[in-house]
Amino acid sequence: MPSNSSKAVINMMVAMWTITSTLITCTEGEYCRCSDPNAACWPTSEDWDAFNDTISGRLIAPKPTGTNF
Repeated sequence: MPSNSSKAVINMMVAMWTITSTLITCTEGEYCRCSDPNAACWPTSEDWDAFNDTISGRLIAPKPTGTNF
């Protein structure tokens, strides 16, 4: 049975692979940056949750500029 630290490393690797593969979808010569949360290239909520789990829940979700806090 893997230790907790081994599980954490595996979870982090899976999350990083998922996010990286989601963000790296453009071909050479295209503008390769996903900055729209509504775009298909943006990681899903499940992807962000998996990544957040790997960093012990320290991911911060900022509020969009111009919204009330």
